[in-house]
Amino acid sequence: MRMRTWARAAVGVLSAALLLTVTTAPAGAAGGDRTPPTTPTLRVSATTQSTASLSWTVSTDDGPYLSYRIFVDGVLWAFLTPIPSINSQTTTTLRHLTPDTAYAITVRAVDIAGNASAPSNTVTATTRASADTTPPTAPGQPRILQDLGCAVSLAWTASSDNVEAASAIEYEIVVNGIIQRIVVGATSTTAYHTNANGSNTFVVQALDRSGNISPLSNPVSSVFQEC
Repeated sequence: MRMRTWARAAVGVLSAALLLTVTTAPAGAAGGDRTPPTTPTLRVSATTQSTASLSWTVSTDDGPYLSYRIFVDGVLWAFLTPIPSINSQTTTTLRHLTPDTAYAITVRAVDIAGNASAPSNTVTATTRASADTTPPTAPGQPRILQDLGCAVSLAWTASSDNVEAASAIEYEIVVNGIIQRIVVGATSTTAYHTNANGSNTFVVQALDRSGNISPLSNPVSSVFQEC
């Protein structure tokens, strides 16, 4: 297979192409495994105005470490990788959904050789209705209370909302542009560096239960160091 790759000279700028020849391994080449996992059974355990909590039965396979792929209306929504201490994760919560909307959801198990199970049963998750379209205020004054080298103790001033109590406001901790963790009703947490070769940027955004998202807080930065 001939694959064209691009070298990035700067953000948003593509340099001249490099033409590489890549030979891909056949499906199931790892250890000769061509047997897919068994099919999981999916269910919706709860919904809010903007979330749907899912759980499914554990698939079985002739190898360790199954992953699960979640599909929403036929589109891949999440790819859950194995957790080292257990075989795999069998629950998740879909976030940033639209209120009063029905979603068709399936899950497939995938083994380390890339074999995918058949799709699970299709479940329908219908989010609750909401007339609230006003986002919370932006979290204020983010600051690093303690720099641990490979992580920081992060704190901020609480957001306010036109509907939700302070205890119900969710905060997403965004590290280098990627949501890393979510806390509810709290104004501090530990966040980890994801860039080991320089500065890491931490920002916080608030959400209410209707899925309205605040503006981002001001950023704070920390340079990765060994723990």
